[in-house]
Amino acid sequence: MHLSWASVRLLALLLASLLLSSQVLADGTLTQLSGQVTVQKADGSSRPATIGLRVQQGDSVISGADGFVRMQMTDGGQMVLRPASQIKIERYHFEQAQPEQDHFVFSALKGGFRAITGLISKRGNRDAYQANTRTATLGIRGTEYDLQVCEPGLTGRNSCASMADGASTADGTYVAVIVGAIVVSNELGYINLTVGQFGFVPPNLPPVVLTRDPGISFMLPSALESAEAGALECAI
Repeated sequence: MHLSWASVRLLALLLASLLLSSQVLADGTLTQLSGQVTVQKADGSSRPATIGLRVQQGDSVISGADGFVRMQMTDGGQMVLRPASQIKIERYHFEQAQPEQDHFVFSALKGGFRAITGLISKRGNRDAYQANTRTATLGIRGTEYDLQVCEPGLTGRNSCASMADGASTADGTYVAVIVGAIVVSNELGYINLTVGQFGFVPPNLPPVVLTRDPGISFMLPSALESAEAGALECAI
């Protein structure tokens, strides 16, 4: 079959469009790993995480008991999951020329992480970046923060029983603001947290400001400490 030059150009344009669409769907990339980490796709299938693996809306990133993973988002934001943690990307949209359409909504299902937000939290819609847990909603506005979700374990022992300095390990959501500001809310109330403040949201109670660090900071393994790691250190 002989194709005309016009047909060849049309096929090339269609191929370029498909490639561009696949890039748009890649919302984040796993850039560093240590220990066991898996990615559960939106269709329910799972695969071992590898450096360079792309994640997108609907995917969950899950770290094992010894797992750390760094994820870089297309808006420049990044996060490091600590061991025994799981997040799910619920909604994500970032286009450089369309800040009014930005949104990044994810669920922190268990465990914890440190994050530095990207452009989505700093332009256009101030409510575009949101984290959800079982007890709280966090509206995050241009910041660096730690978050830890403490839940009862299968043995009845709290999942945060090993938190540092003998801090309270009550069930709920803990957050520490390092840079920027966070609004922490649930159906019973809200608090505004700024630099150096800590918050806690227990089940079925309003959020409260804590008077001291609840012990949710953590240290990166040596495998993740590199020149590419940037400024994202994981100890306060």
